[in-house]
Amino acid sequence: MTKKDGGISSDYWVPDLPPSPVFATIWMKSERVDQFACMTWRAVSKLFLDLGIIPPGADHSEGWHLPSAHILTLEDETNSHYFWAFARNFAIDDDQVTAAIVKPAPWPSAWKTSR
Repeated sequence: MTKKDGGISSDYWVPDLPPSPVFATIWMKSERVDQFACMTWRAVSKLFLDLGIIPPGADHSEGWHLPSAHILTLEDETNSHYFWAFARNFAIDDDQVTAAIVKPAPWPSAWKTSR
């Protein structure tokens, strides 16, 4: 973990494991992967995250990346808005992959509050 550019960054690397559920159904290059997560958090409202996998021992540039941005914006003292965006460098034209990534979480009520 390092402090840089007004935020905190962390690069997480796990070598030689089966692909995570996010990638397992579409990754066909190898049975095992090196998995990474590169994160930068800028308090109080911004998180930038790049999740990815590569064949074991391959160069980082050869991997599949799923970068995302998570941004909270205050509306007033009791309400905020959550914005989320992502991109990917794999299966770009595959609508099923897109649908799997943007499928609503099973716990949307966790974000709702009474006014």
